[in-house]
Amino acid sequence: KEKKEKKEKKEKKEKKKKEEKVVGEGVVVSDDDEECPEPIDAGLLEELTKHHEEIDNIDKSNRERIFKISKKYYEQKKPLHAKRQEILLKFPHFWATAWANHPILSAELNGSDEDLFTYLENVVVDRNEFESVIITFTFKENPYISSLKLTKRYDIDAEAGITPVPCDDLKWKEGKEPQSEDEDDMSLLSILFGDDSVNTESLLTQICEFWEDPFEIYRPDELGEEEEEGEEEEEEEDEDDE
Repeated sequence: KEKKEKKEKKEKKEKKKKEEKVVGEGVVVSDDDEECPEPIDAGLLEELTKHHEEIDNIDKSNRERIFKISKKYYEQKKPLHAKRQEILLKFPHFWATAWANHPILSAELNGSDEDLFTYLENVVVDRNEFESVIITFTFKENPYISSLKLTKRYDIDAEAGITPVPCDDLKWKEGKEPQSEDEDDMSLLSILFGDDSVNTESLLTQICEFWEDPFEIYRPDELGEEEEEGEEEEEEEDEDDE
C-alpha cells in the first residue's frame, strides 16, 4: 500500500511538471498560457508609493516657480513676435499662402473654407502654456463673413485640459453659413470660433506650432537655400584657413 501511494505521488509530480513550464523567476505558465505572477511585496509597494508621492510634492511645490519663469520667458519674446508680425505682413499673401502650404492645417479646410482662407490676412497666437491660448484671425473683406477679426480664448487646466470660452465674433453673411453639423464637413471657422462641442486640442496644438515658425511653411525652399549657402561659405572659409 505504501509503495502504491509513493508511486501515485510520483506520477502526480511528473504530470504537474508536464502541465507547467517555468518562465523567468517566480512566474509559472501552464499549457493554457495563463500567467500566475507571485504576489507583490507589500513593503516594496509602500516604499515605491512613498517615493512617487515625494516626486509629486516636488512638482507641486515648484509649479508656481515654473509658471513665473515661463511667463517671464514669454513676456521677453512678445515684442520680438510683434516685430516679426510687422515683417511677415510685408510678404504678399503671407498667411493665406502659409496656411495653404501647411500639410495638416490645409487639410482641415472644408467646403467654402478653401476660398475663404485666401482672404486670411493675419494670425496671432497669444500663448501662455499654464493659463490660456488666445487665437486671433484677421480676414480681408470677403463674400463669406462680415466679422473680419475673430478672437477666441481657450483656458488651460492640468486636469480639465483645454476649455473654450464662448464667443460670438463669428458672423456669416446671408446665405453663406455652412449648414453641415457633421464634424468632418464643418467649416474650420465654425469649429474654432463657434461650436464649442468639438474637441479642438489637437488642432490648437498644430496652430500654435505653425505660428512659432510660419516662414518655414511659407517658403521652405528659400530657408533651405540660405542654410546651404551658409554651409558653403563655412566650407570655403575652412579651405582658406588651410
